[in-house]
Amino acid sequence: MSPSGKLVAVASFQRKDGGWDGEIEDLQTNIFVMNVKRPPGCKLVVRNGGWPTWGSESVLFFHRKVGDFWGVFRVDIGGGSATETRVTPEGITAITPAAINETTVAVATIRQKSGFSDVRVEAQYRHSEIFDTTGANTKITQKIRPKADHFNPFVINGGKRIGYHRAKSEMLQSGDDIPRQFYKLDSPHPDVGLFRVAGVFPTFNRDGSMVSFVDNEFKSVWVADSKGSRIVYGRGADNVFSPVWSQNPDIDTLYVCMGPSFQSKERLDICAIVNVKTSKRPPVQRLTNGFNNAFPSTNPEGTKLVFRSTKDGGEKKHKNLYIMQDAQSPGGEITRLTNGEWTDTHCQWSPSGNWIVFSSTRDKPVGAPETDNGLDPGYFAVFIVKWNDPSVVVRVVTSASNVPGSVSSIAGHVNHPFFSPDGRS
Repeated sequence: MSPSGKLVAVASFQRKDGGWDGEIEDLQTNIFVMNVKRPPGCKLVVRNGGWPTWGSESVLFFHRKVGDFWGVFRVDIGGGSATETRVTPEGITAITPAAINETTVAVATIRQKSGFSDVRVEAQYRHSEIFDTTGANTKITQKIRPKADHFNPFVINGGKRIGYHRAKSEMLQSGDDIPRQFYKLDSPHPDVGLFRVAGVFPTFNRDGSMVSFVDNEFKSVWVADSKGSRIVYGRGADNVFSPVWSQNPDIDTLYVCMGPSFQSKERLDICAIVNVKTSKRPPVQRLTNGFNNAFPSTNPEGTKLVFRSTKDGGEKKHKNLYIMQDAQSPGGEITRLTNGEWTDTHCQWSPSGNWIVFSSTRDKPVGAPETDNGLDPGYFAVFIVKWNDPSVVVRVVTSASNVPGSVSSIAGHVNHPFFSPDGRS
């Protein structure tokens, strides 16, 4: 809302060719201005911009990604044509502006990029700073708490104060130092138990007596049961994720993905952690050899394993589903289940043994980007396929409203589908 309350600025997909194209972070919206007293007309003032904030009745600040970095820009819409200027310097990330006046703006900055496993230095934390169109810069939170992340600055009392959200991540414990205590929470359904523990990728074994998960650094596999919790496998950060138990309760095996996450060009193997219940440090068997393989799931008998892989994916690393004919031994026969220039992933074998559910980009519209930030873009839909007849494929949920016959309003990442324990849903 502008200072007078007469104008509203919004970021919108209007007048963007194809609308939303599956972007994850850089949405590439346009900015429109509307007069609240004369709706519904609107005026396009900025192409490829987001997070508009009013500096005066005729000045807007917004952020935009240019190359590898985000920057904050200023646009004057008072004249015949909108004039844009960059406010923050190149080579740093500056986002979520909050205008103080028509020349000054508060922003969140990251001055140096960091990797998943980095021990961050001060410049790699997110901070609140003030920039002026003259080039002046005032650092705020670096002086207060240099090793904490600060989000979404906002202006208070006419610009005399700046507020922000803060995450004191330097106080977090890491790895084995975190107490893996389970907390029982109130469940909205009386037949469903709800628990909380510090970790990701939780998975229960078939009878519900054990749960496995990975720590937030993706470096350790934990198992918890009525006797407590323990680490059954560990290595460096960003090296293990997505554990899943064999569906056969008589097979004491936990399958995991070992290698870097979200790096389709890097090698990622599926491994079996065997004798989980009886061994303090269970042995590990590597089942795949090369390519990027992930998200394994066994058939009900625990004899076969479905997974997704870049095997045969070419230079673009297309991903399809494969079946390992012997889920217990490395080097066995592997057959291809799906075949296409797309991403089929997040697969799970049904408890009945007939179907395999997975998410896929095969419904992605023509012209949509191949990747976004190096990752698969949106338009993931959910399908099921007959494990022994790959010609039988059924689309269960679509995420692209322009797919012929689709009435879905869902758009985005419809991911990680799984069957109910009885296989009926």
